[in-house]
Amino acid sequence: MDGAGEAELDFGVGRFFRGQAEEALWKIECTQERFVERDPLLSRIALDPRIMVGQPMVRGTRLTSFILGRLAHGSAVEELLSEYGGLTREDVQACLLWRTPL
Repeated sequence: MDGAGEAELDFGVGRFFRGQAEEALWKIECTQERFVERDPLLSRIALDPRIMVGQPMVRGTRLTSFILGRLAHGSAVEELLSEYGGLTREDVQACLLWRTPL
């Protein structure tokens, strides 16, 4: 394949993945709206496939579900709050609520 053919292939693949990313973002926005309707506290949880591979995280941070793991292994909420200055008690509550079944 010559250089021009490869460029066209790359562009086509890139366009395909961009379409998938846009669809994923739309699905995530719909999911977040449904959860926030359930409880406004959940607005503290963000989903974005471009950040942390789409894992739920505390909005404005890159703190993911490891918070739940820390709590499960005996860390106190106060300990987490002191270690992560931007984290609030409501953020921790939102993490717990996020993992609660509907």
